[in-house]
This record gives sequence, C-alpha cells and structure tokens, in this order.
Amino acid sequence: MKVKAIHWTARQSKDGTAQVMIYVYAQGKKKYYGTGIKVLPKNWSASKQKVIGLPQYIKDSYNAVIETKKMVFLQKLSQGMPADQMESKVEEESRSLLAFLDLYIKEMESGLHNINPSTIVSYRSVRTRLKEYCKDQYLNDLAFEDITLQWYREYYAWIKEKEHGIHSFDKAIKILKKLLRVAYERELHDNMIYQHSEFRRFKKTSDQIYLTAEDIEKI
Repeated sequence: MKVKAIHWTARQSKDGTAQVMIYVYAQGKKKYYGTGIKVLPKNWSASKQKVIGLPQYIKDSYNAVIETKKMVFLQKLSQGMPADQMESKVEEESRSLLAFLDLYIKEMESGLHNINPSTIVSYRSVRTRLKEYCKDQYLNDLAFEDITLQWYREYYAWIKEKEHGIHSFDKAIKILKKLLRVAYERELHDNMIYQHSEFRRFKKTSDQIYLTAEDIEKI
C-alpha cells in the first residue's frame, strides 16, 4: 500500500510546468490522480514531496492541497477501497464538511499543524455536536454549501432547544469559520459565508455573552 505525490514531468505544458499527481498503489493495482496544481521542475522537491521556491502563502496553499489528497487516499486504502476506483468517492467526500472536519482533526493529531492539544479537544467536541445535530435533523451529512445564514439561525435554535449553552454555539461558529476558510484555500468549495458580517460569534463583555436586539429579531 503506497500513496505518493510526484511531479508528472513526462507531460509538461508549453510554459514548462507539469502537474503534481498522487500515485496510489495497493494489492497490485495502481493509478495516478490529478491535483490541479502545476509548477516548474525547479519548484518541486521529490524527496519532500512538496512545492518549493514560491511565495510562502502559495507554497502553503499548494502543499496543503497535496497533503489533504494524500491523507484521503490513504484513508480509503485502509478501508479496503481498490487503488484504481477512488476518484468518484473522493470527489463526493470532498464536498462534505464533516469529512473535512474529520480529516483536519487527523492532521492536527499527526502534528501537521502547530496546534495546542486543548484546541484539538474543542474540534472533537464540535464534531460530536454537529453529528448530533445531523442525527436529530435526519441528515446524513453536512456539505460546505449547506452552511448558510438560514443554517446559522437553525443551528442556534437547536442549541437553545437542547440547552447546550451559548458557549457551545460560539465555539462551533469559531471553528466553522476556520474550517471553511482553510477548505476554501484548498479549493474544496466556493462558499464565502464565513466572511459574512452576520455569520459571527456572539459578542462578549467580561465573561458574559449577549445578543443584540437585531440578532434576537432575526432568530
């Protein structure tokens, strides 16, 4: 079983760039999957399997996409999926917010991000709450495009009904804003709701959290 990022220099574009591909091998079957990322040979490190020599924010964005795809393929292989039959399943799951949340938690647990252990606990807690919400609402999943202002209000109402507390809602919105931003940077969706002024955490004064009259009216 093997998953590796390679630079497909055998098929270079006219500008000299070539696509970064993910090589997947298991049980005698292999396949190459595209990432959509194209760089010059000088901007690829075969030993590190990473993009190099570009501005930091571009490198970070490209390498995050590559690592995400590698981890997803490894997960599918471990579940017994054939190496040459992953594309449609991975494409389907790439739209899932919950699947991305699971993946991001695994990335944190593996040390891919410089994250405090207590923060990982918060992400797990939000994952549990979101899955509880889906179960109550008879939903199989939450896709990136499902997160709207209407969903925001419905989730707030559900939190209140379950008496989970305002802090639970605030924590979920904080983490969802981060997840949506990271997933957007990895080109997994184009939902910009996380930047909307109304998709916000509750304001705090000392240790109290309150809603404005406008917030209450909308809810």
